[in-house]
Amino acid sequence: MVTFTSRYTRWLHSVSTHDVAAVGTRNALLGEMARTLGARGIRVPGGFAITVEAYRSFLQENGLSRRVTRALDDLSLGKVTLEEAGAHLREHFLRAEFPEELALAIRTAYRELCHRHAVDEVNVAVRGSATLEEHPHPDPLLNVRGESALLEATRDCFAALFSNRAIAWRRDGGVDHLGVALSVGVQKMVRSDMACAGVMSSMDHETGFPHAVIIQASWGLGALHADDTADQYTVFKPLLRSRDHRPIVEKRLGTQRRKLVYGHNGTPTTFVDTSPDERGSFILDDEEILELARRACAVEEHFGRPVDLAWARDGFTGELYVVHAQPRAPARLGTDPFPTDTPTTRTQIMINLANPAAAFRAWKLPSRGIGLARLELIINHCVKVHPMALVRYDELKDAALRAQVDGLTRGYRRKTDYFVDSLARGLAKLACAQHPYPVMACLSDFRSDEHAGLVGGALFEPREVNPVLGLRGASRYYSDAYREAFALECQALRKVREEMGLRNVAVMVPFCRTLEEADRVLELMSLHGLKRGVDGLEVHVTAEVPANVILAEQFAERFDGFSIGSNDLTQLVLGVDRGNGPLAALFDERNDAVKAMIRQLIRVAHARGRKVGICGPAPSVHPEFAQFLVEAGIDSISLHPDCVLAVQERVAQAERARYGA
Repeated sequence: MVTFTSRYTRWLHSVSTHDVAAVGTRNALLGEMARTLGARGIRVPGGFAITVEAYRSFLQENGLSRRVTRALDDLSLGKVTLEEAGAHLREHFLRAEFPEELALAIRTAYRELCHRHAVDEVNVAVRGSATLEEHPHPDPLLNVRGESALLEATRDCFAALFSNRAIAWRRDGGVDHLGVALSVGVQKMVRSDMACAGVMSSMDHETGFPHAVIIQASWGLGALHADDTADQYTVFKPLLRSRDHRPIVEKRLGTQRRKLVYGHNGTPTTFVDTSPDERGSFILDDEEILELARRACAVEEHFGRPVDLAWARDGFTGELYVVHAQPRAPARLGTDPFPTDTPTTRTQIMINLANPAAAFRAWKLPSRGIGLARLELIINHCVKVHPMALVRYDELKDAALRAQVDGLTRGYRRKTDYFVDSLARGLAKLACAQHPYPVMACLSDFRSDEHAGLVGGALFEPREVNPVLGLRGASRYYSDAYREAFALECQALRKVREEMGLRNVAVMVPFCRTLEEADRVLELMSLHGLKRGVDGLEVHVTAEVPANVILAEQFAERFDGFSIGSNDLTQLVLGVDRGNGPLAALFDERNDAVKAMIRQLIRVAHARGRKVGICGPAPSVHPEFAQFLVEAGIDSISLHPDCVLAVQERVAQAERARYGA
């Protein structure tokens, strides 16, 4: 056997990030991980790099440098289009021949790889590795088998350096076309055609949120780019180190209809339909999701910056491999936690937020938690089906309704598990975006007419003349009509706090009319494993009913704090339906009667050692109302995210007036 030469080929495990000039960025990163991160569970498929020197030799021996210069000069002068220049160059590359020494070196390395795996011809993946980190890379060539096929794949990678996209990127960036060179990585194929593959990132690119791992998974060989049909999982990094917690805050089942697998009759790969079982189940189980997330964190810690990774699971061994890595440029991340010129306030500024899709967008705000996360809105966003339609699924007679429920609960054998998981993960995404600050999870406060709008809801909701004063809030939880659904809400809250470890989530009981009702709800919660004071659980109550203020001392004995719902409190103090047009002018939170109730609540609550916040819109709408709240001694103000900066400035001014500079 001819000696393996290091001039044109290098084993991946022998290179590091110091070898970018020799093997390009992708190969250097793979080699670095293979050499240094094995002890942390990072597995990289074995293989070798065809060096940059090999590429330059290929250019020189075929006179391609002159052709490149001439074609791109013509492009810059407008003599040819980008498409014409690219097609012309790729044609010359694909007709070029390998110098004998180079071809022999590649064949020799391949034979050694086959020998190491005890096969005559090993199936390999072939990937381009440019010497500039951010340079566009060609898609990998998969399931390449045999020496001749490997040489053809290598030639294709060289030619891809002059794809239209690559030429345009260099031209627009003022990069010397011949100053960028290419290495080629050759790795043993992971048999993900029999399992799955995907991509992951150690940050959320859309928002810059740095504390989450985002994982995408596809059946089959997958791809090195995001795919809207893939499963998506989100893991909260700060709680990942604890083996006691499973901080998977999002699991979204994909819609993948076709997958890429090994081809037949000389075709390397082909597409086939996914099976019904594949379309109806999550690709990764929780342990695999957590393990991939830990590996993303290990790679991020090693390189000292966020990373994008491609991974693959072998269908025969079950092993998870990292097949590609790309650190992100720190200058592009914008991960400052909040604007630096915002004033500091004694009053805790929080936000009202219940849409999990918007959770990571608010992380940079100078807020200290979520003062109102309404579970009914999370149910609207994430669950969409009435919980009793899941509890009583076997009793549903309407075929169309059953089909709709089946579509929503795809991937779940028990329908109620879908409700618990969807609600829990929706709340968890909000909680991790504000961690470690408190998140007040307000138990569902659907009115009957609102609840009837969920899928299947009309079957389980009464028709009430005045739903605003009907079966809502605390009264619903112990009612025969909703008791079983309330148990699911409690399960979801326990999942967030205990399984995921997000202990910053507190519970808030809405529209609690009487002390006896408070006792019944607290007893039910305790029965379902949510006992006030255990594991730091705080239970607050909304102050929406005048009785909450009149009996504030007794309510304070039962709850850890109050949150003023100024809309309902104003309606019930003034006897005004704010939705009634002719009476709209009478509805005003600034009315002296409403303000007197707020002052009284704050005074009594503080005397009992309880804090008081407000989650209604009044401080956002009326600047002078924020000043009144500060003067009354409010502890926290919760706002729509868009209003945080403006109201925070008003609060700071009011505090300076009250307390001095």
